Amino acid sequence: MLTINPDFNMLQPSSFNINAVFDEIVERGRENGVVDHEAFRDLIEEVLYEHETELGELSDDNNVQAKVETLLVRFDEYLDLIK
Repeated sequence: MLTINPDFNMLQPSSFNINAVFDEIVERGRENGVVDHEAFRDLIEEVLYEHETELGELSDDNNVQAKVETLLVRFDEYLDLIK
């Protein structure tokens, strides 16, 4: 269930956390059997897109491509975690 916080200020800085996003990617990747680099990239882009559009955590000011690259270099770590 989604609850709305009436004290939420739309001008507050983003709550984006790259490590929390990576944890979400690991969980989804494990559930969906993502084991190759191409599918991992697709999953990263999907999760970042959701954070941007649905959660409003990313803005035009953020460099989404840099975040994709930051997460892509963690592929070996990801493979270890999904075992």
